[in-house]
Amino acid sequence: MTRDACRLPADGSLLAGRDYTGLVLGCDGGHRRWTARTGTVAVLSTPHDTRPDWLRAGQALQRVLLYAAAHGVMAAFHTQPLELPYLRAELQARLIGDRSAQMILRLGYPVHLSASPRRSPAAVLRAAPVS
Repeated sequence: MTRDACRLPADGSLLAGRDYTGLVLGCDGGHRRWTARTGTVAVLSTPHDTRPDWLRAGQALQRVLLYAAAHGVMAAFHTQPLELPYLRAELQARLIGDRSAQMILRLGYPVHLSASPRRSPAAVLRAAPVS
């Protein structure tokens, strides 16, 4: 991959997409100030970090995403910090106290919407043979 393939967030925030290539740090373009159009960052947390808590967190996330979608709000997931124990501990110490972080997401209204190209149902489905 080349430096032209760097994915920097449109708003220049620190919550960029996952950097699979390791190239983002080498890309030009500093971080800009957080603006209202950047959205709201939310941390979904549970009292503990057990399997039942994971299930409840998933159910809560489902409700949040469905409600958001019904109101035209888009979500971006930023869970990479939760995969690193020292960042997870820092998040817990600074923001959520004795709770366990399960998900970090950003919610906001998109500036531009573009439809994904889709084939028509007729181009994808075949009629079942009649016997």
